[in-house]
Amino acid sequence: MKPLALVLICFGCVTTVSFAQSECATSSGSISNGNYTNERIGLSYHIPEWLSASDPKLYPKDPKGRPTAILLALWTAPRQAQAKPTLIIMSDDPSQYRDPSAIAYARRITNTVTQQHAKIAQNGQYQISGITFYRIDYEFPDVSPPGLNVALTGRVGECEVSFQFNATSRDEIDKLFHSVVATTSIKLPLRRHPAP
Repeated sequence: MKPLALVLICFGCVTTVSFAQSECATSSGSISNGNYTNERIGLSYHIPEWLSASDPKLYPKDPKGRPTAILLALWTAPRQAQAKPTLIIMSDDPSQYRDPSAIAYARRITNTVTQQHAKIAQNGQYQISGITFYRIDYEFPDVSPPGLNVALTGRVGECEVSFQFNATSRDEIDKLFHSVVATTSIKLPLRRHPAP
């Protein structure tokens, strides 16, 4: 199996891969001077020197042809034989779900990883640019090598934005978490409305 294909199976399994054709799932953003910026969503993240980006053309595709919601995938630099990215930024359109709230999305993540036999370690709430993000720490004890995972998800405008961390130690998780909380900024884009 191709290494990136594991993203949706093991690491990115937090989404049920049913993305609607929306701005949330089709806006990839750009990297310049060590910063990832997605103007359509209003997200900016400073990429630490110890992480390196991959070519978006190599991101896994949805088997049913729908756009994937992977906005950015990063590996620890220098990249070695890592099958899974260290950090993924994903986006989804929550309006396709019965309950589109951020807390319901966090519950869906918890339910999905639990169905994949993950052990939930902890949950919490954090603020990024005044927006509440929900953190879910989980691990797959039966997977070799065992790893620690975190999903940090919040509602950004009309999109649900999730940061997925994959690491082998608590120190790595803390370093990734701090890089996201300390260097991510969200400025919602202005939406033009037609004149009445």
